[in-house]
Amino acid sequence: MEGLTKREVKRAIHAYDAQAAMAYASEEDLKNGVSGKILRSSKISRADIANAKHLFGPNHHIKWGRTEE
Repeated sequence: MEGLTKREVKRAIHAYDAQAAMAYASEEDLKNGVSGKILRSSKISRADIANAKHLFGPNHHIKWGRTEE
């Protein structure tokens, strides 16, 4: 939580939860959805997604779903 305001932390948590609700879409897909037409009504910003990664690190659910054997 270093360097982030309480509001930024709340928004980052919301972005993290939204990513989980979207079946753990990749960070890039989520950013594209937020800046495009798909999630236009969402209150999540690209900065919130970056802050979530800063707070929680890379999402391990995404890594598990994308690895090849």
